[in-house]
Amino acid sequence: QTKTVLATASEDGLLSVYDPSQPSEDAALLSTLNIGAPLRHIGFFGPNNEGICALTGNETMSVWHWDSAQKVSDVGGMGLRGLLSDAVGKSGFSVEGSSVEYLVGCTWANANCDQDAQQSPSDSKALHLLAGNSEGDGYLFRMDADQITPLRHLKGGHRGCIRDFCWVDNGIGGQRLVTGGEDARLCEWDLSGTSSAPSLTSNHKMGSGKVKQVKRDDASKKK
Repeated sequence: QTKTVLATASEDGLLSVYDPSQPSEDAALLSTLNIGAPLRHIGFFGPNNEGICALTGNETMSVWHWDSAQKVSDVGGMGLRGLLSDAVGKSGFSVEGSSVEYLVGCTWANANCDQDAQQSPSDSKALHLLAGNSEGDGYLFRMDADQITPLRHLKGGHRGCIRDFCWVDNGIGGQRLVTGGEDARLCEWDLSGTSSAPSLTSNHKMGSGKVKQVKRDDASKKK
């Protein structure tokens, strides 16, 4: 039976998981995880949502088994951005300014980036990490236990840092990625490559998305 739980995260570095069906806070508390740094993003993952990933203000990522409060991995520790940048370079896509400067968020999703790949229902979803740089570039990675795989270079949509994202159904069994940035733009990325929107960038090892932009009009005028 599916169990509803609530996770909270704080600047004190503590991540707590609660059962909201319980009548009191003490009874509701299931586990407390000491991440050790101010938390900026958390997300459940795994076939049964048994895992939780945590991103910090120090640009680190860790994954945990929340029920037992046991850490599974530090995912590169303080050197994670270097590992991600190296993975981008080794993928065959390397240009000036392509280094990873910050982490945006992690999610358990079916990115559906390779339409030719044959996937079973058990491996259709995976833990993904979105990262970026100050030029507005975004990088989508698949984060497996023993491998970091760059999937997409999201280029040409944003002009500033990307701060949040979500997945939406594309209507054909896959998903699109929507990102929001400090440039006041929302960009919808078609990762499948079937959209008629203009292509942003192309590489045989790291594909690129196609994007629709929703831009806020600057209506402020001096009278």
